[in-house]
Amino acid sequence: MQNILFFTRPSQPSVDSAMTGTPCDDAEVSRIAQDLATKYGYDAIALAQARHERAREIGDELAQEIWGKVIAAVSALKAHQF
Repeated sequence: MQNILFFTRPSQPSVDSAMTGTPCDDAEVSRIAQDLATKYGYDAIALAQARHERAREIGDELAQEIWGKVIAAVSALKAHQF
């Protein structure tokens, strides 16, 4: 049960939340894409697609939107490596 709590987020972040910027902040999306590309190489796209699909399966529209942006950003990073 503890692992489930670790991977969930509150539906309404509190006012005291440590979040800076919006959940779909372009800088954060770029950072995630860069981190994934550095760590996983071409497999980063597959990982992001799997997370995007999982978000769709559970109905998490916010996560689905973010992972869609991460997929696009990772794809763009990989396109520039050739």
